[in-house]
Amino acid sequence: RAPRAQLGGAVAALWRIYTGKTFYAWTELLIAARTDPELRARLREVDDRFFAEATETCRALLGLAHLPEARVAALTRLLLSALDGLALNHTLGGREQLAAEVLAVIPPLLARS
Repeated sequence: RAPRAQLGGAVAALWRIYTGKTFYAWTELLIAARTDPELRARLREVDDRFFAEATETCRALLGLAHLPEARVAALTRLLLSALDGLALNHTLGGREQLAAEVLAVIPPLLARS
C-alpha cells in the first residue's frame, strides 16, 4: 500500500490535470457527443483506453497491486468520477476551499482500500 503522502501527491497531480484545458476540451466533446452518435462511439473508444491506462496507473501509484482487478477498476472509476464532478463544479469559480477539502478526504479513503 502507498503511504498517505504518496496518495496525496498522486491526487494533487490528477487535480492539476483536471483543472487544465484538456479536461474542459474533453467536457465540450462529451457534450457534443450527446447528439452525435459517431463522435460518441469514438469518444467511448478513447475513454476505454484512458480508463485502462488510468487503472494501471492507479494500481502502481496508489499502491493497489495487492487488490483484485475488479476492485482496482472500481476504485479508479470512483476516483475519476469524484474528480470529474469536482472539476465541473470548479468551473463556476470560487470553489477552491471546497475542492481543497474534498481533495484532502480522498487519500485517507484510498489508504483504507
